[in-house]
Amino acid sequence: MKTKVFITILSLGLVLVATLLAAVEATSAKVEVPRKITGGVQFGPVFDLDKGWVRFNVHETNPDTNTATGWVRWKEYKADEGWRRVSADATCVTFGEDEQTALVAVQIVDKSGWGLGEPGQWMVFWVHDGGTPGREGDEFDSPLWPPADEFPGCDYFTPEFKIPVTGGNLVIHH
Repeated sequence: MKTKVFITILSLGLVLVATLLAAVEATSAKVEVPRKITGGVQFGPVFDLDKGWVRFNVHETNPDTNTATGWVRWKEYKADEGWRRVSADATCVTFGEDEQTALVAVQIVDKSGWGLGEPGQWMVFWVHDGGTPGREGDEFDSPLWPPADEFPGCDYFTPEFKIPVTGGNLVIHH
């Protein structure tokens, strides 16, 4: 009798454990990992710049509304003017159909040095993750500069001109 009770309790315990594991697995399968863009690229010389760097740490918070958090930082150097540094907060991100490209809208929070871009102004970057290392195919588009007080939105597009990357590694996680 004690053996039958023990076997029955053991069987019920195993069924309960199996049910809980199945529920956890089903829940885990439904959870989507937020997409993000990390890393950075080096470029130059291009245009009238001797060299530059752009770093990304952008995390998608809602794929339905394209909202994002994080930041974009860049610095550029001209021999005759020195360094320019800009920091911006990401507000939205849209990923291309291939999942290897993305568009990021940011708002400048800080700037030092010469050139365009003041705190409060919006910018848009287009990026492409071409693999590791960055010089093997990563690309980005120089930022669009909409009117300072006008949010540009996150409508995805592919630019005609792309700045070639000479170093670094940009990664789009999905």
